[in-house]
Amino acid sequence: MDTNQTRRDRLAQIEAQIVLLEAERKSIQKKLHSLTYPVLSLPFEITSEIFARCLPDACTAENIPSSKHDQPPTAFILTQICRNWRQVALDTPRLWATFRVSLDDWSSIPDLRRRFMEWVGRAKTSPLSFTLHRTSSSDLPSPTIFTPILDLSMQWWDVDLQIPSNVLIMEQFQSHLYGRLPNLQRLRLKTEERIAALVTAFEHAPSLRRVVLERQPRLILLPWRQLTHFTGGDFSGKDCLHVLQSALSLVECKFVGVQGFVDSPLLPHPHLALKVLHLKGYDACATLLGILTLPSLVELSYDDGNASGFKEEFLAFLSHSHPPLQRLSLPSAYQLLLHSASSLPQLAELTVSLQSGDVSDLLDRMRVASFLPNLQSLVLSAWEPTFWSVIQNPGPINYGRLLEVLNCRWSTNQPGPRFRSFQMTWSPDDVHRDKPEENKLLLIPPPDFRLSLLSMLDLVEQGMRISVVVRAGHAEKTWI
Repeated sequence: MDTNQTRRDRLAQIEAQIVLLEAERKSIQKKLHSLTYPVLSLPFEITSEIFARCLPDACTAENIPSSKHDQPPTAFILTQICRNWRQVALDTPRLWATFRVSLDDWSSIPDLRRRFMEWVGRAKTSPLSFTLHRTSSSDLPSPTIFTPILDLSMQWWDVDLQIPSNVLIMEQFQSHLYGRLPNLQRLRLKTEERIAALVTAFEHAPSLRRVVLERQPRLILLPWRQLTHFTGGDFSGKDCLHVLQSALSLVECKFVGVQGFVDSPLLPHPHLALKVLHLKGYDACATLLGILTLPSLVELSYDDGNASGFKEEFLAFLSHSHPPLQRLSLPSAYQLLLHSASSLPQLAELTVSLQSGDVSDLLDRMRVASFLPNLQSLVLSAWEPTFWSVIQNPGPINYGRLLEVLNCRWSTNQPGPRFRSFQMTWSPDDVHRDKPEENKLLLIPPPDFRLSLLSMLDLVEQGMRISVVVRAGHAEKTWI
């Protein structure tokens, strides 16, 4: 009997505790509900803009997930944080206007087309930025595969097409796009095979300004005269000349992997607006540079792989263009730099590859204020001659001399702007790839560097950027 009473008393105590705990729970819950997280109090427009800035561009766009096991894209993740964010994400069409589609998956994943239509449905009428990707070129895909994306061509804005050439020249592909690209501003087109027919799909794109193209520009009709930015890859010299003769409004032009020669070239008209030119490839680069007239050029990057001595072409270019160059990148052409220095009074950034023996000479010249008087940044790649030995010559420069030059150019007593950045990479790889013992010596800073290090660090604290990196064989060491 006593035992039962004890149990009843204990039960009453527990029930009383439950009442108290329930009251405490409600009190805590009320306080939590009254809290407003600062991020949740932001106006819809601000939260929406923050979300939009989390997105990648078309080049790095994320795949529309084909199943629940796929890595969810950014837009989808934002819908899973809380109810507030989910609503903001769903009501922000721009979040769903950037994506990547693999046409290889469309034939093997029946549900992918439905997911695509749901995705772009949330984008509503927003300009679309996307990558359209297909790797297989062995069989021509069914035209119906393209219909959903081609039907949205009026919204295309920033498009990266990585598709086989047989897709590019399909009648349905071209007819769907011709004259139906009013908002297209950026186009990147990459095909692995040569194009076998004329491509007219992009000829009438009134807003197109930026194009990245690989191969055969003469077979792809573009609104050349309105383009402002162009990048070409694996072009022949004639291809480059075609672009330069056709696109006279370019502000930026970059050619990578230029091959072949330019025989009896027709002089292109002067490019009065071109400010940035990159030429990288072989012999044709020198010919192209020699015939161009670019009076507004502020940035030139040139590298023909040392295939030609382009001294005459470069000096001729400076002579008839008189460009206000501010940024210049050259290969192993130190003597050319010396010959042209007086024609580069506005040069602010210089990137040059040179033999280590010329580094000290360059630094000596930089002691004189009239030599490249506006230079603010110097990036050097120093290399060694074939019969060089680390034991005979342990480094490319005298670091005490380097410190003097940096202090001189940093001084406010000097005319012109302050020198802001010195970066040097010393890479005697070809000499010492198979000499591990000497490689170890290369990675050890010499005594004059150690003596100058504290003073260099003082300049770094004051705002100058200084970097010295040594690469020996497969090893790399950053000294500062």
